Amino acid sequence: MPSQLANAAYELALASRMLANEGVLDAFGHVSLRHPGDPGRFLLSRSRSPQLVEPADILEYTLAAEPVLAAWGIDTAGKPVFVGLEAASSESGDAWEGFLTGLGERGLGCPLLVISDGAPGLIGAVQRTMGAALRQRCLIHRCRNVLAKVSKNAQAAVKADYWAIFEVPEDMAPGLDAVAYVQKRLDSFAARWRDSYPAAVRALLADRESLTVYLRFPRQHWTRARHSNFIERTFGESRRRVKVIGRLPGEHSCLKLVWAVLDRASAGWRGFTQTPAGLRLLQDLRRSLLEPPTQLPQRRTDPETTPQTVSAIA
Repeated sequence: MPSQLANAAYELALASRMLANEGVLDAFGHVSLRHPGDPGRFLLSRSRSPQLVEPADILEYTLAAEPVLAAWGIDTAGKPVFVGLEAASSESGDAWEGFLTGLGERGLGCPLLVISDGAPGLIGAVQRTMGAALRQRCLIHRCRNVLAKVSKNAQAAVKADYWAIFEVPEDMAPGLDAVAYVQKRLDSFAARWRDSYPAAVRALLADRESLTVYLRFPRQHWTRARHSNFIERTFGESRRRVKVIGRLPGEHSCLKLVWAVLDRASAGWRGFTQTPAGLRLLQDLRRSLLEPPTQLPQRRTDPETTPQTVSAIA
C-alpha cells in the first residue's frame, strides 16, 4: 500500500502540472483522486498553484459531505425564480431558519405555499419564519416513505393505489371539497392495506393534512405543486459534476458550482400557466392567509348622547 500511495501522489502531482501547462487549470484549480486503499478518503494537494505541486504536497482528506440549502419559487406571473442558495453544516432547524430569515431580509415576502420533503428541521423553520404560508408535503417523497415499508412483490400494487388516491373528478373545483374528497380516499387506502402493511399506512397518514393542501390552488397547477421534484433533478446534476472532483476546495467553489448548475437549469424551467380564474383564486387565498381583514373597532354608545326615539300615542 505505501508504494501504491506514493505512485498515486506522484501521478496526481504530475497531472496537476500537465493540466496547468495546457491551460485546463487556472492558478486556483486542483485535481483530486480517491485513496487507492480507502474509497472514503481522497488525495488532494495543499493550497498551492497546480503548476508548482510536488508529490510531497499531496495530502489525505476524509470525505465528509455537507448540505447546500436551496429554494426556488413561482412568482405571481407564473415564472419560476431561483431564490437562494447557502452552504450549511447540517439540515438542522437553526440552519434552515437562518437561511429562510436571510431570504426575508433580502426582500422575500411570505409565500402562499411552501413545498418540501419531511425534514423536521425545515418544517419547523418554515413554521417559525413563514407561519402564514400553507405547507404541502412532497407526494413523491411520501410515496418513497410508504414503499420502503412494503415488500417488493407488492410495491407495484401499493404504488398504483397510492397515486390513485389523488385522482380527482374533472368536474370538481379546487378548494376544500376537493381536499375532503382526497382525504376520504386516504382512509380507503388505509382500510385496504392496514392489515398487510401497517407501518406503510402509518407513514402515509402521518401529517396527512399536508398531503392535500395543493388542492386549494388552481387545478392547472396541481400536478406540479404537489412535489419538490423540480429542484431535486437539478441537484442530481450537481452531484454528477461533484462526483468526478472528489472534494471541493472550499465553500466558495462549492456554491459557485452548484449555483452555475441551478442557474443554467432554471433558464429552461417551465413556468405555471396563469388564467383569470386561477389568478382570482390565488388572490382570494392571499387575502385570506396573508392579508386578513382588519376588525373595525366597535362604536361606543353613550346613553347621554345617543338620540332616543320617542313615541306618542293619541
